[in-house]
Order: sequence, then structure tokens, then C-alpha cells
Amino acid sequence: MARRGKPPPPLAPGAYAAALKAGFVATSTQVQQMHQAIADQAFSAVQQLPVIAAPARWVQRVHDTLSTAVHATVRQTGASVLTLAGHAEQRLTDPTRQPGTRELALRSALNGVVGDALQAAGNPLAVRMALLPEGASPGERVCVFIHGLACDESSWTVARRASEGDSYPAMVAREFGATPLFLRYNSGLSIGDNGRALSALMAQFIESAPARAGSIVLVGHSMGGLVARSACEQASVDGSPWLGRIRMLVCLGTPHRGAPLERAGHVVSSVLDWSAMTRPLSRLADARSRGIRDLRDGVAPSTVAVPMRLVAGLGDGLVRPGSAGDPGLAGDVERVEIDGVGHMELLNHPRAAAALRRWLRATWP
Repeated sequence: MARRGKPPPPLAPGAYAAALKAGFVATSTQVQQMHQAIADQAFSAVQQLPVIAAPARWVQRVHDTLSTAVHATVRQTGASVLTLAGHAEQRLTDPTRQPGTRELALRSALNGVVGDALQAAGNPLAVRMALLPEGASPGERVCVFIHGLACDESSWTVARRASEGDSYPAMVAREFGATPLFLRYNSGLSIGDNGRALSALMAQFIESAPARAGSIVLVGHSMGGLVARSACEQASVDGSPWLGRIRMLVCLGTPHRGAPLERAGHVVSSVLDWSAMTRPLSRLADARSRGIRDLRDGVAPSTVAVPMRLVAGLGDGLVRPGSAGDPGLAGDVERVEIDGVGHMELLNHPRAAAALRRWLRATWP
């Protein structure tokens, strides 16, 4: 089953060139700063020698002038070339063209890494949150699938061998008569911002279908589980009526207590920041999106706002079982651990499907 729904609006011409230009300027600036830091330390050491201190200062002034000019020329030339590329992109790109599956995947990956910067710059590559298929007429039962970092809704419909059965969306439609919907969102934004946006979107969705969608299940993979959890907690604070229709939140490989890879990235960035020579590298590392950085610590343990079902893959190298199964969560929580299953395998795996089916049968008998 591969329901894509309404495609995104046509991409404004020049968007890719604009993103490349911003990345080139930022990177070249950090390269210049690292070069300057290394040169400053070398010249500082030489100037400690009385005999050559004065000539060394003169050489440093010449070096700094030439270095600044060269870096500025490279940066301006590169930016100009990419500006021209943007004009060419505008002329050669069909403004009515709809992006294909591969381009959507590339855009989703880009949003995962720098989606917050894309949105701040007003770049049309920034993904707009939407429930797909847009304009769908839901039944009484609705299952909303929420993808993880740098992914999109197609991750839920990865082809599987016939012997392994349906994808999860196909299963909920065929076996439970539920309407599968897919959330598309900018995974580079903070989890809190995406949670608030999802809460508002769910409120709009319920208002548009007051007599339908009376029983809703949320299924989130990885970061998607945190976004769904944040939305439910926001709705609980706001007293939003859509929360009363949520029967269950299923989290597959969700880093409730953070992900070790982002913690390692933070440590590396902190170490690089100790030295003036490597500080520019630290700034480049810190350019990763807010969404990625939010995965460092996950979400503080709490009493859950809705019944939660947690699935942890014991072969998951990205999210440890103790994080995916967060023992600190209180309330109506059930946990399942699956041997030998990796992070992305949780999206389409028979044993994960069996757990989801069991929980759905208890929710939708």
C-alpha cells in the first residue's frame, strides 16, 4: 500500500541553489576562521623570539591581509556562481513540476539535517506539516502514522516480501477497517515546535470531521513518537478536545531518554570548542538542526497523557532498549522487546506487526 495523497506544492525555482549557497558561505567562513586561528597561534609562538619578533609581526600583517582577501574572493566567487546557478534553475525548471519520490526523500533528509535553518531563511525546501492524503474522508477509526528523523511518509510503505504480510497501514485498513493517514513534517524543527504544530493540526482535523474519526490511534517511529507524545502533552495542557479521541500511542524505537549518537556528537562538538584552532569545526558540527539536538536527552519521564505502547529493537544501534522502553514512564504503558531487530526494520517487521495487531485488537475489538 503506497498512498501518497495530495502531492506537495510545486517547488519555487532556485530553492536548491539557495540552500547550497547558504551552506557554502557558512562553511567557507568557518574554514577562514580555522585558518586564521592556526596562523595566529603560529605567529604568536614566533613573536616570542626577540630577534625576529618585529619581522614576524610585519609578516603576520601581510599574511592576514592576503588571507582575508583570498577567502573573501573564494566566498564571493562561489556565492556568485551559485546565484547564477539559481537563475539557471529558475529558467530551466518547470514551475508546475511536482517532485518525485526520490526528490521528496532527498528533501526530507535535508530537512532533518538543516530544516530549522531552511524554515528561518524562508526557503521553500522547508517541509510544511500536513496530514496525508489531504482532503481524505476518514471513517470512525483512524490510524495516524508519524515518520522519524529525515524520513517521510513513504517509510511506512516499504516493500516487503509477500510471506511477511501487509505493511502496517495496509494491515490497519484491511483488518480493522481504519483509515490510515500519514503525517509529513519538518524533522529539523524542535520536537516541541512540531508537537505544538501537530496538536493544532489535529484540532483542525477533528473540526473538519466532527461526526467521524471518533477513535484515533497514533503510531510513531523514532522521533515521530516524541513528536506525537509532545502533541498529546500539549493538548492535555490546553484542554484540546482531540485528545479525548486518542485511544493509544504506539512508539517504535522512540528515544524517550535520548539517543547515544547525538550525545556523542555533542561531546565531540564540546571537545572541538576547547581550542581556538578547532572551534570553527565545533561551529560546523553545531549547525545540525534543532530536531537532531533534541534527541540528545529525549523527553523527561512523566505520567503519560494517553495509553502508550512501546516497542524496542534489541538490535537497534541508534536507540537503546532502555530509552525506547523508558521505565520512567508512568500510567497505562506496555512494553515489548524484539530480538535482533534494527532501528529501520521496526518500520516493517512481522514481530512488530504482531505486537501492533494485538494492541489494536484490544483497542478496536
